[in-house]
Amino acid sequence: MRLRLKFRMYVDYFRYLASIQKKETFMLLVDLVTFILSTFAFISQWIHQFEGPGFGFSIIMLFLLSLVKLGYDTYKMGSDIIKYKHSDQYEIKAKDKIIIYDEFLPLNDLIPSQMEERIHYEKVEIVHQNDFVFYSPKVDRHLRTTNLRLSENKLKGKKIKKIISDDKEVLIPFLNYQFAHSMADKKYFYNEQKLCLSEDLDITQIDACCHKGSYFDSFLTNHVSTKQLYSKSNNRVIYDGTNYFPVAYAKDVNELRLLEINFSDMNNEIGVSTLGFTADNYLVIWKQNAHAQSSNNLFVPTGSGSCDWKDIIDQDFTKTITNGMGRELWEESGKTSLGKSHRTIGKTKLLGFFRWVKRGGKPEFVGLTKLDVKASQLDPEIEEVRKSRSRHMWRIEDLTELKKVIKEIQAHKETSIPLFMCLKSLEVYMEENPEELRELLNIR
Repeated sequence: MRLRLKFRMYVDYFRYLASIQKKETFMLLVDLVTFILSTFAFISQWIHQFEGPGFGFSIIMLFLLSLVKLGYDTYKMGSDIIKYKHSDQYEIKAKDKIIIYDEFLPLNDLIPSQMEERIHYEKVEIVHQNDFVFYSPKVDRHLRTTNLRLSENKLKGKKIKKIISDDKEVLIPFLNYQFAHSMADKKYFYNEQKLCLSEDLDITQIDACCHKGSYFDSFLTNHVSTKQLYSKSNNRVIYDGTNYFPVAYAKDVNELRLLEINFSDMNNEIGVSTLGFTADNYLVIWKQNAHAQSSNNLFVPTGSGSCDWKDIIDQDFTKTITNGMGRELWEESGKTSLGKSHRTIGKTKLLGFFRWVKRGGKPEFVGLTKLDVKASQLDPEIEEVRKSRSRHMWRIEDLTELKKVIKEIQAHKETSIPLFMCLKSLEVYMEENPEELRELLNIR
């Protein structure tokens, strides 16, 4: 891993810790100031020691105590990271059950919220990944035909930060573990500012309510909500993230529902993925490399990641999401070969939406991009996807061939969740608007 990337990861990590552990950070700064002042006094006496009776006992003690206190606090912070480097002692395990009222309830029994049921959300299982999502063709249709505005909820981001800060004793160890192992395994673990979904999508409205959050906020909410941190030495759960999973349980009818985004305490960073169709009619996908935090070593869409806060365009939600999709495709498919800007590589259409259940109901948007470049011009970025044998492509001449390719990719055991759902939404779009799709892709 390059030195500048390591440095960036350290900066992101310690800056985030400081924002969550404000009291501890303040005390460390007080220790540092005390140490600096006592050092100054100690040096001053050293310089003038021959002009007076010698060192003052109080100055020496102040210097030594401040040195010890600063050293101890610094060591404690560092040791919280170092101890999780030992993979033989600690482990994060994904759980398929959550504990409610002292009962172990399988996540596979989860059903959509009542609001989502009314707009026909259904369970889609991705068997090869032992995972499932909630998805609604009705919502997809709304997204394809309606240009949504972006409104901002400035309170939701602060609420999420407060929840994490209040429960930092449980949540920060997950961050320490992930940071330590990301450094050891050369995985990228940054804390970009993200666009997050604050409220559920309403098919009767044209607004999408969002807030500003960070990747670490999502990691400590969405990602941790199905995880437990174990001590291998005694096979004991040290910290349990499943207590935070956004669920409503009606015990009398044994009904387990995923909470609506409106009431969820997840950060809900918006995921974006797009399928790239080249100018010479190839569908190209990549195989994610081992450095990725998500879907590593799996087949992924041509562009896949999450929407950055800087992706926002003119408070237009639809344009913002497709802008994020285009940027991810540009970053993963070769910035140099595709030109200076992701906004000039082609046309992206928003196809659909799903909630990734085992990531705390995380919101994910999918689309397709008709590129202005040929397949030979796509060059995978080594930091994003596998360089060797990463490119997989199919020439698409007509909709019949496209249907066949969709089924083929979905059946592959290494197909990631975002890729599977990109293909599903594309399949529905093809059935409902075949002529529009032909025109967009320029195929028969």
